[in-house]
Amino acid sequence: MAFAEHFKAPLIVFSSQPVSDINYHFIGNLKLPSISPLALTPNDNQMNFYERLRNSLVSVYDFVYKDLVYYPAQQALVDKYFPNKMDLKKIVTNTEIMLLFSHPLTTGPSLTTSAVAEVGGFQIVSKKLPNDIQRILDGAEHGAVLVSLGTNIQCTSLSKEQFNMFINAFRKFRQRFLWKCSVEIPNKPDNVYLFKWMPQTDILAHNNTIAFVTHSGLLSTTEAIHFGVPMICIPVFGDQIQNSIRVQKKGIGERLSFLDLTENDLYEAIKKVITNPSYKEKMQRVSKMFRDQPSKPLDRAIHAVEYVLKYKPGPLLRSPALSLWWFQLYMLDVLLFIFVSVVLLYLFISLVLRKLFISKKQNKRKTA
Repeated sequence: MAFAEHFKAPLIVFSSQPVSDINYHFIGNLKLPSISPLALTPNDNQMNFYERLRNSLVSVYDFVYKDLVYYPAQQALVDKYFPNKMDLKKIVTNTEIMLLFSHPLTTGPSLTTSAVAEVGGFQIVSKKLPNDIQRILDGAEHGAVLVSLGTNIQCTSLSKEQFNMFINAFRKFRQRFLWKCSVEIPNKPDNVYLFKWMPQTDILAHNNTIAFVTHSGLLSTTEAIHFGVPMICIPVFGDQIQNSIRVQKKGIGERLSFLDLTENDLYEAIKKVITNPSYKEKMQRVSKMFRDQPSKPLDRAIHAVEYVLKYKPGPLLRSPALSLWWFQLYMLDVLLFIFVSVVLLYLFISLVLRKLFISKKQNKRKTA
């Protein structure tokens, strides 16, 4: 961002991860904690009282921490390495547009301004499969299951017991398992295929892929939904937990805990997803809704960037929320005014009625 200010270039933010509330705030995009869960909380958009309370407290903490700790630290780096004095918070408010890998079906419905463009699915471009993987999938008579736990759970970092847990669960099935794993093992089950690297998108696109064991990162979740492949989610941290909760609530997959995962839990979850047709049916419906868009995500992203470069809209399309204090933005000043007005009106009416009552009482005494 400092480079954009240094070179006087339009600032376009591009993120494949959920953006924190404070960053939304700096572009004037209001996030209500009652309906917009913070990315790191185990909440969906529909929250009960306790969840809304927790989400509100975490949101306040996140805002205060980044305002008092994170941004000052970043400002110190800017002051150290850039010759011209610049205010990092002010630079952020000059963001022309924020491109997000989000979609209402993957991250939930949200309130967005003209400075936010949702381009979920931007990365999905199908290509031809490598010959060896093509043969494996084509020959998967009973279907194939893709296993990829992202960069967070590398099979090389698994303990021997954890690794055997996965292998032993997979060997119980007739389906073929394609696992992104660089470990060579003796006596490998015939239905398990290990690869150092796999074209995840292209495997999900194959008709014989019937399930996806995943860490439920946003990009992986988006790709699974795009191709209509039910999921077995094993989240570890960050937005993965929230993504897996949404998957389970939609009925398009199952959710497991990595910390207390057992061979039987993994086996039963995979079995449930590949044998119960409701998962596939619900996922197909969600997939059709996701793909039914007026324009392709890539085209929207290109148009947004070209629009900014062509017109440099600046303040013309900037949210008026940027010119308000936080208490004005959340209408606290108006609510306080209404509350005080009601209290004063109540006190005034009470005082008038009291005087009338006392006056009437005194008149009765005089006539008595």
